[in-house]
Amino acid sequence: MTNKWSEKEVSFLKRNYKTLSKEEIAIKLGRTTYAVQNKIKQLKSKGLFDTKLKERDSWSKEDDERLLDMYGRLSLTKIGSLLGRKPDNCRRRYYKLMGTSALTFATGYFTPPELAKIVGVDRKTINNWIRYHGLTYTDMINKHGVISASDFWKWVSKGNQNRINYKKYEEGILLPEPKWVTTKISEAKKDTTRTGEWTMNEIKALKFMFDKGETVTNVAATLNRTFSSVRWKKHELYSNGGN
Repeated sequence: MTNKWSEKEVSFLKRNYKTLSKEEIAIKLGRTTYAVQNKIKQLKSKGLFDTKLKERDSWSKEDDERLLDMYGRLSLTKIGSLLGRKPDNCRRRYYKLMGTSALTFATGYFTPPELAKIVGVDRKTINNWIRYHGLTYTDMINKHGVISASDFWKWVSKGNQNRINYKKYEEGILLPEPKWVTTKISEAKKDTTRTGEWTMNEIKALKFMFDKGETVTNVAATLNRTFSSVRWKKHELYSNGGN
């Protein structure tokens, strides 16, 4: 026989079912997810839940942390449901937390720093893409150069797919996205290749191998780094005289 729900438990459920997942509620109440799901269904059938999504004005620190954790892993509809907010509101909040302007959200144009943050590279890399690799750059907004999401994906599709750090890229920002982006993100999550800052030992090993005449492919395999990462690090080091 199942334990009867107390008034305190029901009150907690009614206050939090829009902002916490069923799993989180189950843990806090010491019940199974199945029991929580059934109770929500029961209360809704009796009209004891307001099923209309109401928009809250302010975002708490906890809301922001949960949004950042879920964005890119779950659909905006699901995130909105868990946070008790509209999907578009979640997207706008994410843009704001990422330092992306409201104008960017509305127009689909991104400044180089914004684009760099979204695709997981530094601004210098974006500038190099513009200067040396044909990424379209438009002087448009308050004399600041911008890049449209559509132009960016056209450029990526023309032999530049491997320049993106899909482990850091947040799906659903640069819209409309090509269908293959989801596959790339999924593959990147399974990839154990190292990313991030280079250690001094890695740099020393890289220089030692290149000085011996090793290829970028062999160095990347040895250091468990991506081909593009090694190629860029080589360019960075040797363009400065190898120091």
